[in-house]
Amino acid sequence: MILAFQLLIFLGGFRQAHAAEKNVTVTVENYLLAECDYNMGKYIPEGLGKFKHMRELVAVDTSPSSAPKHGQPVIRMNHDTLYSILIVDLSTSAVVTFPDVGHRFLSLEMLSETHDSFPSVYKPGKYLLTWTKNGCSCTPPCRTTTKTGAACTAFGTRYAFLLLRTLADAANATDIAAAHDAQDAFAVRQKSPGKWEVPEWNQTELSRIRTNLQDLQAMSTTPATYGFFTGPEKIDHLYGLLNVAAGWGGVPPKDQTYVFWSSGGEPGDFAITVPEVPVEANGFWSITVYNKEGFMFADPSNYNSAAQGSQGKNRDGSTTVYFGSCDDPKRQKPSKAHCLPIQQGWGMVMRFFRPAEAILDGTWVPPKPSSKKHG
Repeated sequence: MILAFQLLIFLGGFRQAHAAEKNVTVTVENYLLAECDYNMGKYIPEGLGKFKHMRELVAVDTSPSSAPKHGQPVIRMNHDTLYSILIVDLSTSAVVTFPDVGHRFLSLEMLSETHDSFPSVYKPGKYLLTWTKNGCSCTPPCRTTTKTGAACTAFGTRYAFLLLRTLADAANATDIAAAHDAQDAFAVRQKSPGKWEVPEWNQTELSRIRTNLQDLQAMSTTPATYGFFTGPEKIDHLYGLLNVAAGWGGVPPKDQTYVFWSSGGEPGDFAITVPEVPVEANGFWSITVYNKEGFMFADPSNYNSAAQGSQGKNRDGSTTVYFGSCDDPKRQKPSKAHCLPIQQGWGMVMRFFRPAEAILDGTWVPPKPSSKKHG
């Protein structure tokens, strides 16, 4: 914690000293700051201090000319939820109102400018956001409760990134409309939206460091939950670097647990049978297929257990998902959503939204795909 806080002080000073400079050098030491500025910067044209609601699931441009990103702005996105993005300049504090919309899955993620990933918010209420400890009775990065009972998050960085995930069934127009209403019910109050003033980082250096970290992450045998977005109280800097490069915007394990798997170039078709998954409250799980660069490339790319519900289960409560040869009727049962196209070098991520303790403590072990021609 002391090391992480010292590093945060160093990075904060670095950014202030060079905010107006161009072609600023990117190093391992300031990579998290540069990566966050890079990814946040993609959404700045939409403005600061207000939610940008995406009304449709992430689009996948399947044309060969769009490879390797296929139209996606951030690595390893998915088709599980609608996204709403809020970037806040905390030169002045802000208050976000989380509405009560019933049982629908809604999660509000909060990241600092150095990717301190705070526990996601699920409950209705008002949430105070600050740069320093002003308003919060703790030393940033931290979260506490004010004297009035409001939750207060002190990010320790000038800018904060908030991501709202809203569960929606893309095949159900009524559900999509209700999801849009839920998005619109969120509100932000702030005296001034502020300005976007960050260094112009050297993009060649940033890309090179990111690629090297992604290569290291792919060679790691440590479970993704180890040091993976574990929050500012117990950051593992090495694994924080590796996993931010592999999946910027990730959240702590108790909010989402991720399981990465790569085909390693192995040819052939695959299948996976997933036993009944232990999740909390309105949680769910999903599988998303990516190309070797980490982007969705086909339609469909995503199996979502919440959208399929009980209709997607085998008699014993398990679920089978196929990879490849999706024209085979045997691999489309109980629906076409159960077969995901693949390509050379593909990989997948299993996501568990609000995983139960059995997943977190390793009692429930997620399966891996096996090579099968016809499941």
